[in-house]
Amino acid sequence: MGMGRIFNNFLKGNVVHGCWFESIAYWWKHRNDDNVLFLFYEDMKYDLKGSVRKISNFLDKPLDENTLDEITRRSSFDVMKENKNANFRVPFGDKAEQLRMGKVGAWRNRLTPEESQAIDETFNARLAEIGLQFQY
Repeated sequence: MGMGRIFNNFLKGNVVHGCWFESIAYWWKHRNDDNVLFLFYEDMKYDLKGSVRKISNFLDKPLDENTLDEITRRSSFDVMKENKNANFRVPFGDKAEQLRMGKVGAWRNRLTPEESQAIDETFNARLAEIGLQFQY
């Protein structure tokens, strides 16, 4: 199955928006700045309401429980995937779209074992350089 050229270009940073690792390294240095909020997708998946509350607090915009619940509902993967304003066709077509499943770790089912190993090795090495480690 695998992603081939797209996969290799991503690991090398040869993609439309530049190297993901360089972008994360830049922002990770600023993670404690007053005007930067770092969120992890996995945390949002496991506690979306807590993440919405964290954003609300960061913006100093307190929300009542009803509003917090409504924002959480509208921000769920199932609702967002139906929202045409929140989705666009990626330039790599169906192959890349297959990775957008809204599940933590679902990418492992879409890549070859060799690609999964390359992802793990590359991410662990590149993120260790900046002191960031994924826990999921």
